[in-house]
Amino acid sequence: MEKLIKNLLNKSVSAVKTILTRSVIIELDRIPYQINNMPYKKIFNWILVNVSELLKTETPWGYPTYVQIEPTTFCNLKCHMCPVTIGMNRSKEHLDFSVYKNFIDEVGDYLFAIVLWDWGEPFLNPKIFDIISYATQKNIKVVTSTNGHFLNINNNADKIIQSGLDSIVIALDGIIQDTYEQFRTGGQLEKVIEGISTLVERKKALNSKTPFITIRTVAMRQNESEIPEIKMKAASLGVDAFSIKSFDYFYSSESKNLKSDFLPENERLWRWILDDKGLPLRREKNPCNALWVTPRIHSNGCVCPCWMDKEENHPLGNLKNMKFRDIWLGEKYRELRKEFRKDWTKNELCCDCTYAYEGGSCTGETIVEVIFFNK
Repeated sequence: MEKLIKNLLNKSVSAVKTILTRSVIIELDRIPYQINNMPYKKIFNWILVNVSELLKTETPWGYPTYVQIEPTTFCNLKCHMCPVTIGMNRSKEHLDFSVYKNFIDEVGDYLFAIVLWDWGEPFLNPKIFDIISYATQKNIKVVTSTNGHFLNINNNADKIIQSGLDSIVIALDGIIQDTYEQFRTGGQLEKVIEGISTLVERKKALNSKTPFITIRTVAMRQNESEIPEIKMKAASLGVDAFSIKSFDYFYSSESKNLKSDFLPENERLWRWILDDKGLPLRREKNPCNALWVTPRIHSNGCVCPCWMDKEENHPLGNLKNMKFRDIWLGEKYRELRKEFRKDWTKNELCCDCTYAYEGGSCTGETIVEVIFFNK
């Protein structure tokens, strides 16, 4: 109760400040973003959603403030342990722009940000620039992540900048090809570096403040010795930031198996805090707020509770034939929220999610380090 009261007080102070200034700083993967000139409609929705999340109401008091949207399930690479490589029991397709547009028209007035990735390479969607610009024109922050192989073709660097994209994360998981391709199977390191250089150069040439460019390395046993060199390379390329993300080696409470060929030697780079038996230390309380704040929308229009439901074992509805409001306030969503509040360990998604373990919160703990070059 004491923690709840403290959270309410902190959020109340933040809410008052936002109301007075009509601006707020949000953080995604430990990168801050300033949102200015917010309409009061968006501000008061944000306040109501935050309160309903704190109280864990079965029905949220507002629309989501963040959403993760999957542009496509197609990818040009075969990264180890990625569901796209291993195989997902759902069809491969691109997000239909009309489905996306209808969703933004319905909910866009309330959204702070869109995280534009999930499983697949976003820039393979032929409508990706329309998808980005339709949101940015409505003062919605848009962040995407890419393997970097499409930055230097078809004038894409200029298109990215002109779309208004706020932030782009580019994967660079090695400083030499042999290391890089151990995880990014089928990838070409030099092509990625050339693409980054082009994007940085065009951003300067067009005198654009966006996108904020981050090079990200997923820390693995194969590349951990190269991280200092990757960091120096990032600085020399002129990007805005470099970040290190802990590797999700898909721990399962069923297998109790932590052994992985990709687990770094350096414990600082591990995702989870381990107990005296060498197993991830389970939280008493799961801090996830996805059921109240952040839905996931797959490329086929399916709305899912979170990123863990990659196979759509818990579909909540589909935007191809339903309004988002009917899904968000529907019985399936309410039952999930009720179950989470009562005993989150009963749900297979919540039980095995990284949020369930100390050190695994996707709100920032999974990012080991961020270095800003252009403050």
